[in-house]
Amino acid sequence: VSGTGAENVQIDAGPHNFAPPLPADIRGVLRPGGGGTHPFNATFAQFDELVDFAVATGSQMVLGLNQLTRRWPERGLCHASGAGTCPWVSTNARAWMEHNRLTNAPILGYELGNEPGCYMDVARQHSTGLSAADAVDDFRALKALIAQVYRQTKAGARPLVMGPDVGGCKHGPLNAAILAEQPPLDVLTFHHYVIGGAVAHGDPSNINVSAMIKAALSTTTRDLIASYIPAWRQNASRAPLWLGEGGTTCANRALQRSFAMIFNAFNILREGGLLGVSLFL
Repeated sequence: VSGTGAENVQIDAGPHNFAPPLPADIRGVLRPGGGGTHPFNATFAQFDELVDFAVATGSQMVLGLNQLTRRWPERGLCHASGAGTCPWVSTNARAWMEHNRLTNAPILGYELGNEPGCYMDVARQHSTGLSAADAVDDFRALKALIAQVYRQTKAGARPLVMGPDVGGCKHGPLNAAILAEQPPLDVLTFHHYVIGGAVAHGDPSNINVSAMIKAALSTTTRDLIASYIPAWRQNASRAPLWLGEGGTTCANRALQRSFAMIFNAFNILREGGLLGVSLFL
């Protein structure tokens, strides 16, 4: 339960489950369709219906938490002149975790944020001022929060700390830097969308079977996944590398239902497996 919605999701936000509102300066730099532009405020009752489905199907859930609930400066971005730091506020996440613990929800792990390079890179118009070092601090806070909320659970049976879901916009140097900063994670995750090689993601007019076959016969997918390998190896932990999201979605609905999409999915499985990716979500 994650993806782009992790940039704006709140659970039963109220006086006891406080979630700081996004300042106008922050809302103005976030990408369309992400944090603040399409708010998703779920109730515990709505979430419990999803949990019931998971239980009925014997599934476990990975739950994405909002990384943008922070102590933002009143004016300006994080780390702007005179603004200082803007630590993650975990009040809403704690309320969600405590609810899940009390209801025995089948949570495999918790993620924090989604494709942080899309709103962290200072060179991009969508920057919030956050840095790779901030992401590491966030995951330290998440790890401590899980240990506290699930303190009655044996360490080996607690939900995993997963992330940082690097990918999407600016998937190169910044995302590699986040991995290389060695965030304290049980599972390292990245996102991967290669549709028709260099074709712009989401442009139905350019996404066709011929383009996807060309991409599969090229090294496009292999090169993109391989860009994460050096940072993964540099990370001191033994955390496995998972593909946390992506692969076979596109805006061309006719193609979405075609054999070509299945072919594309198998290509990603093959290339990722050869490079050491151990799970595909």
